[in-house]
Amino acid sequence: IDRRLYPAEFCSKLDFMDYVWVQYAFYDEGYMHGVLAIKTSFRESMGMYAETLPSALEHLSKAYKITQKRLDGPKAASDAAIAGVTILAIYQLVHGHVETGLVHFAGLCRMIQLRGGLAKLMKHNRKSDGDSKHVVLTEYRIDLEFALQSGLPLRFGAAEVPVNSNTIKTRLISPTHTKLYEHGGNAELICILSDATAFTNLLNTTDEASRLDPLDFSEQAFSLIHRLIDFAPLHLSRPTNLTENLLQLALLAIMTNSLPNYTTDARRYELLAKELKKAIQRQVAFTNVHWKLLLWAVFVARVSIFHETQDERIMPTIMNICQNLDIDSWVQIRQVLGGYCWLHVTHDTGAIEIWEKVKAMEEVHKQ
Repeated sequence: IDRRLYPAEFCSKLDFMDYVWVQYAFYDEGYMHGVLAIKTSFRESMGMYAETLPSALEHLSKAYKITQKRLDGPKAASDAAIAGVTILAIYQLVHGHVETGLVHFAGLCRMIQLRGGLAKLMKHNRKSDGDSKHVVLTEYRIDLEFALQSGLPLRFGAAEVPVNSNTIKTRLISPTHTKLYEHGGNAELICILSDATAFTNLLNTTDEASRLDPLDFSEQAFSLIHRLIDFAPLHLSRPTNLTENLLQLALLAIMTNSLPNYTTDARRYELLAKELKKAIQRQVAFTNVHWKLLLWAVFVARVSIFHETQDERIMPTIMNICQNLDIDSWVQIRQVLGGYCWLHVTHDTGAIEIWEKVKAMEEVHKQ
């Protein structure tokens, strides 16, 4: 499961027997039933869609009963109580029950407030620094997930979780980013793009000897996603500037690949996919198109949150963009993608597949 939570290509292996959330399952019955409710929601090992199976409901019922009893007692804001509500919120996320999950999360936020907030919870946690950071990053990550799925603003502030600034290299504003700014891009958003590019560049050069600590990886990824959602939540007023709108959505799409995921259910980001699809369509119809940005955004969408069933609609768009840029090879495509935020290890294969489909379509049109 650690390979799902922390990508093996970029992260060192985590000893799950020392992982605080696993330890809870050994000594807290309510949390254990919550974990089992998630595990038994899958007919196969943590990779298919979650189902509401009888065995899962049995464990879920026990988890609710034990957690509610604890919440009604004097230890309603204890570590164990927070863990119990956390696993119930994760269960709802896994099943796509966002509204129910938000109810749990609202209660969880109140419990954390009673403990002084995320930062204080980590600082004064009685466990080791690593364990306390695991706890806080999990709550932080759940906040991001609910914001992405519901479109609502984040509940925790960016300053709640300290980020290790030594993980990524110093921000560098490249010529590509400067052109975006000249094209009407927001300065704050360009800075996020530059930081995200520095992060992905670091990951692109990671090898077996230089893999990141899982916590450092999570801190950086979560911080970037937090800044992007803060810039413009998905369900509220969207940026009127078409370049800003497309850039923010594409960055969110590519960064979602860094979020821990228990299933292969891509439907959890339907709202983001819908907004990105509209942004691409508007950019195509725009009189002053930023073609390279659009090319990058379309490929990002395809390798992250779009489904293969949308390929027939995407391919003509890619053909049109490439004609305007006078591009006719994967080498040229890769050069454009590399100028933005792109993960070669995880994204090149999917991008090459769609490019080969585009070339095949071109051959058919020539006949």
